[in-house]
Amino acid sequence: AVALLAKEAGMRYVVLTAKHHDGFNLFDTEYSGYNVVDTTPYKRDIVKELAEACARHGLKFGVYFSIIDWNFPYAPPISDHNSDPVTHELQTLITGQLEELMTNYGPICEIWFDMGAPTAEQSRVFADTVHQFQPAAMVSGRVWNNAGDCLVMGDNQISDETFSMPWETPASIYHATWGYRSWQVREDLPGKVREKIRSLVRVAARGGNYLLNIGPRGDGSIVEFEVDVLKGVGAWLKRNGEAVFTAGPAENAGHPAWGEITRAGAKFYLHVFSLPKDGVLELPRFIGRVTSVVQLDDPARAPRPYHTTNDTLRITLPLELPDADATVYVVETEGPAAFTPARVATPDAAGV
Repeated sequence: AVALLAKEAGMRYVVLTAKHHDGFNLFDTEYSGYNVVDTTPYKRDIVKELAEACARHGLKFGVYFSIIDWNFPYAPPISDHNSDPVTHELQTLITGQLEELMTNYGPICEIWFDMGAPTAEQSRVFADTVHQFQPAAMVSGRVWNNAGDCLVMGDNQISDETFSMPWETPASIYHATWGYRSWQVREDLPGKVREKIRSLVRVAARGGNYLLNIGPRGDGSIVEFEVDVLKGVGAWLKRNGEAVFTAGPAENAGHPAWGEITRAGAKFYLHVFSLPKDGVLELPRFIGRVTSVVQLDDPARAPRPYHTTNDTLRITLPLELPDADATVYVVETEGPAAFTPARVATPDAAGV
């Protein structure tokens, strides 16, 4: 059910919390009896079951793994910051469990480390252990000390810039929590769907990856509201996924007040969140020969009027957006097309 929901939401892979800070393991580990197989009536390896479900349904699979462990007797005790050093004994536990996770569950696309304050050498040991058994797995930046394969933003943080390396935003349905809270007020479903769609678009427009968390109940069932949020995002992606999955940042385009811009080759995708009062989108510093402007999910491919003056492309849209979440328009071009930089530094007489 989880794998099928992820597919319906338009997701490409699933990351499961194999072990969080409390040290409880959702997999069958020989290094600790504090695990789902040995200490619960369920007695089944949840990591294994979800990994197999993802494989059956064409999804990639990854795991979250906490560097700190409140249950391990030879690790630092619970602190108010959780950025604690890693003892030699804890390092041994971590590397042993990493080998289990990297060898017993098929291909792993990402391991998402979190918390702790390992030394530079320990960070390299953890990353090397992953790559020894899973060379293609991405190691998250929270392995620390620049030993990871991708940069990780703060929780629910979206960068204002693009980066020259892979990066991602870890996000949650509600910013205050990552797990299940029975008292969480869940309301305004359309607004929550819109929020997540626009967050996804903002991340994509900056070249990042969006890792969206849900907090299932204790029995593994997913909160119905969160199911509906994911399905709402998936419905939008079925119509507009091309503008997210096949596209990346439009260099020098900036982030206009009306939305975001992504690009794939000769196509520029305008993700319109809100219309200017006159219904005219302005794309300053645009250089290129435009051949058409159409709404991405319009079966009729009805053209939108456009013209260019003084290197500004102007597109006239209907005064009401067809999709209140984000209406996507495709600007197709022929030949070289680009946004020129907003600022250009000119060397002085000394060449500086």
